[in-house]
Amino acid sequence: MVGMFYLLYYNPEPIVFKFGGKEIKTYIPILTGVSFLAGVIFSFLLQLFSIISDWTYNTFMKWKTAKERKAMRLLSSAKEAFERGDVEEALRIVKECVELKSSSPDVAIFLAKLKMATNSIEEAIKILKDEISKENPSLEAVLLYLDLSLKEELPDAIEIGRKKLSKDSRSPFLLRAMARACDRYHLHDEAIEYQKRLLKIEGWDRETERGFYAYLLFRSGEEKLNSGDEEGIKLIKKSMDFLPYFTPAVNELIKIYVKNGDVKKAKGLAEEAFSKNQSHFILLSLEKELLDANMPAEAIEFYNELYERVNDPALRFLTARLLLKLEMIEPAEEILREIPQELAETTPFRYLSAVLSSRKGDITYGYRVMENIIENGCFSMWRCKVCKWKGSAYTPICPNCRGVDSIRMEVV
Repeated sequence: MVGMFYLLYYNPEPIVFKFGGKEIKTYIPILTGVSFLAGVIFSFLLQLFSIISDWTYNTFMKWKTAKERKAMRLLSSAKEAFERGDVEEALRIVKECVELKSSSPDVAIFLAKLKMATNSIEEAIKILKDEISKENPSLEAVLLYLDLSLKEELPDAIEIGRKKLSKDSRSPFLLRAMARACDRYHLHDEAIEYQKRLLKIEGWDRETERGFYAYLLFRSGEEKLNSGDEEGIKLIKKSMDFLPYFTPAVNELIKIYVKNGDVKKAKGLAEEAFSKNQSHFILLSLEKELLDANMPAEAIEFYNELYERVNDPALRFLTARLLLKLEMIEPAEEILREIPQELAETTPFRYLSAVLSSRKGDITYGYRVMENIIENGCFSMWRCKVCKWKGSAYTPICPNCRGVDSIRMEVV
């Protein structure tokens, strides 16, 4: 084509040569020469373009890599500042990272964590939503959003987790987070499925996760029972296959036994479970069910008989507390007189002494004791045996470490 253009534009003279006694005129040598020259020029330009493109790309990548390295150095400094407790300095450094427009999701994730640490929850949610709205969000961003959904109302976290699981179905961290998020939004069957898949993965914390699986089975069973589905009892009993004598499961069975009039079976289960897991909340559950069934004498007898076999100060506390609740002042006073002096000085027994004094008419003494208890901290009898968290009520999952059935009563 270049040769034809040359012929049409410049109209050169044809080349004449003789062949076999005949004179021949042709443009072929001209066309060939011009085409060859054009090919050489085009090849040179193509090579030049390739060199310039490579140089531009390499220069850009060096600049981008240098920028990313700087961002990572700043992020490392921000994390060090955060570990020192200097949140303001950490925020200032991270803002520099953001200005560099780093493509790493680590910057956005750490900024969200800082916002959470400073109780700027709305800002943290916005940052994470921007990050997880990407076509393939990072696993850490999704995990942080799911974790945040346990405390904040973020029902869209479930769908985000499902999408991530479709691409990363074997991530134990994602399965664990999804099981807990689904439990938070009452999707118990889905939570059970994720937890079941997690338990099949080798090398995971099986004891802890078996405990949570038991909790999920119990929750599903409890929900079915509340809706009138007797299949719930099977799930509650199955939960104890994974966590023997699981306190909420035992309590639910005690409730069923007392309701069906089988008090002996309820008391036997309570004593057996208490001897295995030392959960006083089981005893309180039996007490409540017996009182609701108008059988207070059975509850008092159970506490007294159990104390004869188990020398536990908490049993004296529970017995005296029940007697005061039933307005049986003299037996309660007798128990409080018999306890050792060092035990009488503990907060739970001081509280009972204040109640007893008030019931006997000495309101001033009772008020003074209660005022002293309040001044020295809240009345926290429940402690997590794993992380030592303290609270005023039993909960099946520790609010601090998320341990399952790790809360126990602490009197001394």
